[in-house]
Amino acid sequence: MQPHMDKMTRVLTLVVAVILSDGHVSPEELELFELMVEDLGVEEAKVHAFRQALNGQVDFDRERAVIEAAQGIGWAEVAEMVREAYVVAHVDQSVELAEVHVIEPFLRAAGMPAERLPAARAWARMAMQHMALAEAVFG
Repeated sequence: MQPHMDKMTRVLTLVVAVILSDGHVSPEELELFELMVEDLGVEEAKVHAFRQALNGQVDFDRERAVIEAAQGIGWAEVAEMVREAYVVAHVDQSVELAEVHVIEPFLRAAGMPAERLPAARAWARMAMQHMALAEAVFG
């Protein structure tokens, strides 16, 4: 990843790191990734390497990538990215420990103190539940 990522690249970096964290890429995760790419309007040139990583064609250094993605961003963007990451993590109806172990280093790299990580986890889970409810209500 480049040192000065744009917002869309940062979001996809964290999302792909979460998807790859448990060693299995589900069809639901791939579908959600493609929906996010479409919603974000990311150009193909930026998505190609992520697709290769999801298909196991290239190595993806999750730890380095999430640390780079967290550099120089504000808390509003961090919160949005963490919410997106938890949504992706929950697409298979559970959040695996391996997925949390990707999100927390991202938060630490963004400057969050360790004592605030449990509160960030709780917030992210509530935000994810609100998004699921909104989808059920509004479609």
